[in-house]
Amino acid sequence: MTKATMPGELVQIDSTDLDVWVLGDYGQPAQVELTLAVCVATRSIIAAVLRPKQPGRRGKRRKAGRGGLVSVPRAKGRATKAVDACELLAQALVPAPMRPGYDPAVHASMSDLPYEELVAVDPRFAHAAARPVIVPDVIVIDHGTVFAGRTFADACEYLGFSVRPARKRTGQDKAIVERTWGTIKSKFSQHVNSYTGRDPVRVRRTVDSERLWTLAELDALLQQWIALQWQNTPHPELADPYDAYMPNLTPNQMYAACVAVEGYLPIPLTREDCLRLLPTAWVGVSEQGIRLHNRTYDHPSRDPKQGLNPYRRTRSDLRGKRKGRWEVRYTPNDLSRVWLRDHNTNRWVEATWVHSHVVGAPFTQFLWDIAVSQHLERGGRTGNEEAIAHALAELLERAERGPEQARRVLMPDGYTPLPEPAPQREFDPYAERDPIDWSKVPQSVPDPDGDPLGLDDTGLYGGPEGDEGSGIDWEQGAMAPDPALDAWARAGRARAEDGVGENLKERYRQIFAQFDQEQDVAGTDGDGDVL
Repeated sequence: MTKATMPGELVQIDSTDLDVWVLGDYGQPAQVELTLAVCVATRSIIAAVLRPKQPGRRGKRRKAGRGGLVSVPRAKGRATKAVDACELLAQALVPAPMRPGYDPAVHASMSDLPYEELVAVDPRFAHAAARPVIVPDVIVIDHGTVFAGRTFADACEYLGFSVRPARKRTGQDKAIVERTWGTIKSKFSQHVNSYTGRDPVRVRRTVDSERLWTLAELDALLQQWIALQWQNTPHPELADPYDAYMPNLTPNQMYAACVAVEGYLPIPLTREDCLRLLPTAWVGVSEQGIRLHNRTYDHPSRDPKQGLNPYRRTRSDLRGKRKGRWEVRYTPNDLSRVWLRDHNTNRWVEATWVHSHVVGAPFTQFLWDIAVSQHLERGGRTGNEEAIAHALAELLERAERGPEQARRVLMPDGYTPLPEPAPQREFDPYAERDPIDWSKVPQSVPDPDGDPLGLDDTGLYGGPEGDEGSGIDWEQGAMAPDPALDAWARAGRARAEDGVGENLKERYRQIFAQFDQEQDVAGTDGDGDVL
């Protein structure tokens, strides 16, 4: 069984579907994938990253362009990437900041963490949520493409983390993070209105009439749940090994006990450190700027010694496979800018996309692929960046409006006033019924002084055989109350107001006497002889 005695000694990382629909960045419903990092010693969730998941479209490529020479690429699927796993590592090294709209109970000062001691060592905890900062020593991963790539391995090597791959088809090697998924889905996911569950029938259900959260809103809810619910719930594995009668500890209490023994050393993660965790591309710099993935990036500075000017049409002094090329960092989650690194001076130069003013907002690789596909379907060319930029701006404008059926709901952030509640409609059981056909209602009205339960007198059971139209059509739907019965009730209330009451006991005697008389007549012939 996996054991650890100190925070960060062993950390398990894994990704899985959250079984929740969200409103995607392209305006359509999308599923969500969650990546977690769990500390084995304290059972704390030290970092969590949410990313949309969209399956790719299958089928043959469609022809477009002049003469069908240019094929339209299929829309690729998307899920958690290696850069998201690197972001998970960056989140684990710094305190989780408080966001607008968070409940005050989420703050670190309201938890069992040693708040005063942590603030004295790391001032960033003064505005942090109740989530511990744990520096991993050994990270256990599986053989998925997210963690098996070069990007994640380079990030762990740069930060000084050791990586231990789990055995194939052996869930016991990272059983703790696997069990954490079940708790999250049973205590958090099922309370989201767009939860689908693990049932294949429910997974494929429609969400046309659902109110969907955006990915940022769902992430804010999840981060608050981790600080309030997970970190403050006693864990059965966090028991005192020397005293069986001591209550189980929570992850925050276990972290506080371990910090009192081992201490806490803050790690200042700078901007350069975060850039070193991003994917790398090796490119050249032309007069127009950096050409990366059919996009052109440039720096607006005209100073010959500033921006990209010192690197234009200049080869680097690197050798080998990177001979003459420059190191460029980028992120698929925001393609509006890239960063060039000068390996001689360790200087970073930021370059923006030349058509960013047309889009006016950050965009992902997934949105870029959709815009390129739509542009090629219209007969455009892949090299026309400006036309693709206009197609991307149009896509983001449609995404802002959202789908026609699914309406988004805004999470209260403490600054935006809440929308007024919709007026409640009064229930009317006859609202969707057809109007009553009075031609089918019997014309006879019972005597107000008579018995309203004399159904034969009102013609409810119909007249003689062959007499059509007499009686009620019982196949008809629900109708309004009978006016005859209403008239009898009003007459009864009028008699009660006048003080004219009815002796029920005498009425019952008359009914039984009439019944006995009918039985005597039925048991004799016309001359009075008994049959």
